[in-house]
Amino acid sequence: MNLTKEINCLLNHDLLARVVMASASIIRLLQSRQKILYENFGKGFGGDISSGADLLCEAIFCKFLLPIAHVDSEESGFIASKNVTQIAVLDPLDGSSNFKSDIAYYGASIAMCDSKSHLVREALVVNFITQEISYMNEKIFALQKKPYIFRFDSSFIKDKITLGADIREICRNISQEPCGDISVALESLECEAYSQIDFRHVNTGIFEKSVNHHKLIKSLSNRHIKFRTLGASALSLGFSFRHLFVLLPRFIRKYDGMAGLYLSLGQNILGDLHEYYDYIPMLKECEKDTQYIIISRDTKVIEELLALIDKAKN
Repeated sequence: MNLTKEINCLLNHDLLARVVMASASIIRLLQSRQKILYENFGKGFGGDISSGADLLCEAIFCKFLLPIAHVDSEESGFIASKNVTQIAVLDPLDGSSNFKSDIAYYGASIAMCDSKSHLVREALVVNFITQEISYMNEKIFALQKKPYIFRFDSSFIKDKITLGADIREICRNISQEPCGDISVALESLECEAYSQIDFRHVNTGIFEKSVNHHKLIKSLSNRHIKFRTLGASALSLGFSFRHLFVLLPRFIRKYDGMAGLYLSLGQNILGDLHEYYDYIPMLKECEKDTQYIIISRDTKVIEELLALIDKAKN
């Protein structure tokens, strides 16, 4: 593992290794482009239609996470484990529509919460395309209030993934497979500290779920404020510090928001997030009423966006 002693002592190695192993398996699965990945299998627990890719990603994550936590998944809801004291709030494939459309922006979101208090203790958002993990826990937050970025190599998983036709049988078979040697997942892990990121050329924000917000889109365009709508809210939140801003409508489901907001804590966060204050007490309550959630390192950017939001109301 190519990490300094200082970083090493801050990590939950077991969790990080399990997420790397699960992610590597999922990347190889999605790269196979097999037909069942694109088929729909009814409405998931979170309200969206679950594809084969969604369900198989969930099965892989559950194989690695259930030994250490209950799983609360967007696809199947609460999945109980035995003798554990934490809950993993999981979106196993954030941006599944992007995957099905061959748009290279999708990943996963995991918030590890205490099973009694439900407080978020650590969070990870994985980008399956760049093979990066944004990770922060209570120790890292106390030290620097910013996540670390880990890059991992999935080449250590060599097995070819072949799927059958019955989604339930495939998921059951995945759950029964052994996890293997989890420690190998950390051997090639490399870390990029927040302080190493060059922000000087950042000039574009992300406006997720922007399609129904025509007035604000026009106001942003008139002010020549560049933005993109990328279609994976958890991913955009988890790596929000790389962008000029992240802008979202007020409501964020927990499967998108729990990990992403925790990872955004070192920045300025503005918006009505009352449903998250009990789970992430470090979030500051918003005094100004706004129909959007705004995240940015730069307070001037937030002030400009607020002015444009107020203008778009009229």
